[in-house]
Amino acid sequence: MKHAYLILTHKNDYTVKSLLKLLDYPENDIYVHMDLKETQYCENDFASILHKSNIFFTKRTSVTWGGFSLINATLELLELALHNEEKYSYYHLLSGQDLPLKSQEYIHQFFSKNDGHEFVDFQSSTFTFSKRICYYYFFQEKIGRSFKIQYRILNSIAIFFQKIFRIKRNKNIKFQKGCNWFSITNELAEYVIEKKQFIEKTFKYTCNADEIFLQTLIVNSHFADKLFNPTEYNSGKMNLRLIDWERGQPYTYTIDDFELLINSPLLFARKFDCKQDKLIIDKICKYVSMQ
Repeated sequence: MKHAYLILTHKNDYTVKSLLKLLDYPENDIYVHMDLKETQYCENDFASILHKSNIFFTKRTSVTWGGFSLINATLELLELALHNEEKYSYYHLLSGQDLPLKSQEYIHQFFSKNDGHEFVDFQSSTFTFSKRICYYYFFQEKIGRSFKIQYRILNSIAIFFQKIFRIKRNKNIKFQKGCNWFSITNELAEYVIEKKQFIEKTFKYTCNADEIFLQTLIVNSHFADKLFNPTEYNSGKMNLRLIDWERGQPYTYTIDDFELLINSPLLFARKFDCKQDKLIIDKICKYVSMQ
């Protein structure tokens, strides 16, 4: 069965175009959400790159780091893919700054051998981020990664009064946290969309819940028994993503990391930036294309 690649990107640059070239494969369909804030973009920029894969585009929305808009964009991608007549074996969520480290033949064979598993990262066996989901962060969409002091102050004031009046959301829900990039089965993808109303009610006006919503759905369902490498917390071995949080937030790979990348057993890596180091992107593309 075919795979659906779901791409969340906020740039129309060499990095994401290199990603698309490496995903161009007869057994892949590609779905793209381009952030509305990117003005130098039209759909033909991406469609003209592909020769083997079909490509589909969601409605463009403005996405804010740490806001519910990021969850919403993910749901838009999943919903569009599920509405296709094609029933996919796996749905892979990638950012526009990711690259595969293996060929598509290798990736498809790997998922065929491990069919039925859910490739979702969990940070640990316990959840210690209750502040993210128990208060209303009314101004999170205005803040993102910025230093908009007025909105940060307003958020702090709102939380201060919630504490005074002992307002605490989501008291009776078991939460979990992990990386927001995943590879999931059709069954789990359908389940996520079925829970769309719950997701919005629970996670709207929260902080950085894109790293919480999927893990929470899984830990409260039978999908918890289908996790790949279920005790390999925060290692990349659960969702097969190589992401370096020790050297950055996350670290951007350079040509000096080439041997590290190609020797990794994981299937995908992030992040890459063509403005910082285009050579590593070209070298990974050549390496993967020759496999």
